[in-house]
Amino acid sequence: PREMAALLQTVPAITTCGELRFGTCLLHPPAGYALADIEAGKHFVADLLAGAAVRVEGDAPWLHTIDLPRDVSARHIVRISPCAGTVAPHELRIYPRNVVARVDAGTQNVAAVLREALCEAGIAAPALACLVAKKSAMADGECARAASDFDVPLRFVEATELPRPRGYQGEG
Repeated sequence: PREMAALLQTVPAITTCGELRFGTCLLHPPAGYALADIEAGKHFVADLLAGAAVRVEGDAPWLHTIDLPRDVSARHIVRISPCAGTVAPHELRIYPRNVVARVDAGTQNVAAVLREALCEAGIAAPALACLVAKKSAMADGECARAASDFDVPLRFVEATELPRPRGYQGEG
């Protein structure tokens, strides 16, 4: 590969080594999960291929079947968490898409409001799985734009089926 790269004046890359070694591509988690940073992930997998051990923090059943070099005290961490924050060196952060957000019709710039709410809650945007709104909001373009901005589905439900906002004290 290095000779070919030199002839082509490019950087060599072997893209399936991790998949061949571990039985899956850690950089492409299954549906329901999102990788935080592909570039950091490439370095992480390269370290594992070079012999680094890893520990897994969080729940991701698909990782149980992967032949990773595990060690509970390893410096390298596969962290499954919806939490926002800086990804630490030697960390592969994977967000479970398990957060549902309620959006209300008539709200201006729903996507910005939602980003702020996720930030205040310490939740990473890629952990968002779905937006829900009252059926009466079906014609609200802001809700649809927010779903598109976050690349998540928008579901409409009866008002009684909506999740209550955090800290909710009232009725309806």
